[in-house]
Amino acid sequence: MEFGYARVSSKQQNLERQINLLQNYGIPRKNIITEKQSGKDYIHRPALMNFIHHTLREGDKVVVTSIDRLSRDYKDTKKLTAMIKAKGAMFVIASFKGFYNDNGMNDDFASMMNEFLINFMAYQAQQERKNIRERQRQGIALAKKRGVYNGRPKKYTNGNRQLIKAIHMYLNRDQNKMTVAEIARLNGVSRSAIYRNKRMLEH
Repeated sequence: MEFGYARVSSKQQNLERQINLLQNYGIPRKNIITEKQSGKDYIHRPALMNFIHHTLREGDKVVVTSIDRLSRDYKDTKKLTAMIKAKGAMFVIASFKGFYNDNGMNDDFASMMNEFLINFMAYQAQQERKNIRERQRQGIALAKKRGVYNGRPKKYTNGNRQLIKAIHMYLNRDQNKMTVAEIARLNGVSRSAIYRNKRMLEH
């Protein structure tokens, strides 16, 4: 049986592009495992771990749209593909579909070439991740040198009028009978901001 695995790093990102590509590959929607989790630590991806340990069977195929959907870390990719292989299943990348079909190779050689391609692309993905981080580091260093980098701005400060008003209302809930959610919505701030900053007005 063929399965697809689609992953994005945050809840704000959309999985539809990957799902469409996997369906175009020929995988039914019900066989596509989706996850919104960072690719940093594969053991913290419950959908993937549950699938490998409890669903995957010998002869199955696991398909991703690109290698970094499985992991951006070379060692993690090798560990995950080894786990899939240990189940008697095959891991493939959707863009290599032509390689797997009628390639004229015997099964052992095709399997070896598939593993080589996966390892090569995993290494490339890891290097690209390192390059991005290095460019970010260099950009921050240059901005600091020019005196224009102040770090990530705080969303709320002690001078934020809406937040101060919200905290006043929060501290006077016995009189106004409002919930924290209502206070937050009325003032355009988050509940967590109220909880986090309420001490600045407490006596």
